[in-house]
Amino acid sequence: MDKLKYTAGFMDDQPESITIFRKMLARFDFLIQLDPVSSIQAALNMQEVQSVDILFLDLQMPELMGWEFVRLLENPPVIIVVSSFGNYGFEVNNINAVAYLKKLPDWEHLKKAVEEAVRKVDERNRISINKSTTVKVRNFETKQEEILKHVDIVYAEVEDKDITIFLDNGSKVIYQKSLTTLMALLPQDKFVRISAKHVVAIHAIKSYNRTKVQLTMDDICLDINFKPALRALDLYHDNKL
Repeated sequence: MDKLKYTAGFMDDQPESITIFRKMLARFDFLIQLDPVSSIQAALNMQEVQSVDILFLDLQMPELMGWEFVRLLENPPVIIVVSSFGNYGFEVNNINAVAYLKKLPDWEHLKKAVEEAVRKVDERNRISINKSTTVKVRNFETKQEEILKHVDIVYAEVEDKDITIFLDNGSKVIYQKSLTTLMALLPQDKFVRISAKHVVAIHAIKSYNRTKVQLTMDDICLDINFKPALRALDLYHDNKL
């Protein structure tokens, strides 16, 4: 999983019918369950107010069928269909739902569906990140959200609980998260984690060997302790040839 928590929304015109279903989902401590919505308007409002990673959707709604609702969304969340009926195979495939569950599901089927949905969320997020050119971080010193361009980042260094992000203009941003969290926000084809302490921007690397990278900024040298970093650097430069 790329994230610590995933947001789960529920759309069902009879919310009481999924009470047991939601209690089963409570066993997944990484799911944040939003209150169920029972109307199309409430569901649209939920999408606007709160980012939903996984939507558990009942297809039989009085105002609009579930698959018709999904088609209203520009960027629908990952869908898991939850229904008492089993004759909507075509519609389920048409909205690219990852699973079709009963309202009283078998535990193994539920577990498999949630795992597949999380994998799909991670896949979508990674595609979005890889297409991005900026990253948003909260500056611990100013308490402000800052939008950093990927091309301006040279490297990041962790010390105790603080990450210092070094920019090519000489400035720094203090970010109070883990390096793992930061890496999840950055495109893997532009940044590489070389050790437990450092993440570097590939464009800022002047040269490297089996044990060190030399950066364009002040000819800084950093140790490479993660073997996957070498493979990533070799692959990047092979593709550039």
